[in-house]
Amino acid sequence: MNDNKMRLIVVLVLSMVLMAFHFKFLSGKHIEINFVDNKPETVSTEPPHPQPPTTIEQPSTKPSSIEQPKVEQPKVEPQKIETPTEQLDVQTLAKANQKLDMAKRLLDRNKAEETIKACNEVLKLNPKSALAYTFRGNAYQQLKEYSRSIEDYDKALELEPRNALAYLNRGIANAHLYNHEQSIVDLNKSIELEPLGDVAYFNRGLEYSRLNNRKQAIADLTMAINLNPNYGAAYKSRGVCYQLSGDIERAKADFDKARELGYKP
Repeated sequence: MNDNKMRLIVVLVLSMVLMAFHFKFLSGKHIEINFVDNKPETVSTEPPHPQPPTTIEQPSTKPSSIEQPKVEQPKVEPQKIETPTEQLDVQTLAKANQKLDMAKRLLDRNKAEETIKACNEVLKLNPKSALAYTFRGNAYQQLKEYSRSIEDYDKALELEPRNALAYLNRGIANAHLYNHEQSIVDLNKSIELEPLGDVAYFNRGLEYSRLNNRKQAIADLTMAINLNPNYGAAYKSRGVCYQLSGDIERAKADFDKARELGYKP
């Protein structure tokens, strides 16, 4: 009985070996048996077929067809600048300038009537001379003809709107006519055009003083002194403002400085 069992076992083993040999060498395939949860899983070890390479299309480097905006440069047309002396010939212009220089010298010597005559001759030669109107306006001020001087300053400013001297002197003329607010307007414009004009600050300080605005008056007179440390009249006028404000010590110091500069309070 035992011998029969042994023979049966041998036969079974030989059968299994023959079956394994058949599957391995005759079919050309390797069968791997895995036992997972008592269920065999068949896994093929045959090499996978090669996949075709994936082609990545590169972005086109062709220039964009979008047209960039064009900035059109403005066309600069040559402009003809008309000057007051443009229509004068060289000889007439030279003669007008000579008489204008003469008018300035006469004005500096306080020869008002002769200055007016010289300015009239300039204006005959060059009717658009802003300086001739300004000098003649100053001469009228020396004669205390303030209304006529303002007319000339108006003419000068029509020809030359940025004439700081004309604004200054028109402001002074308006002050003499007690047009204090208009005077301050003109002096403001003069200072705007010429910020370092000590005379404009001085006269505006006087106008603020007349309007009892002593704080602003002192500020303007101080500015005039800063611009011109030897301005005796400014020291005297600021001393008066200090005195009226009750600051006797500062008033005395300004009066002393005015005397030192040869300006008697």
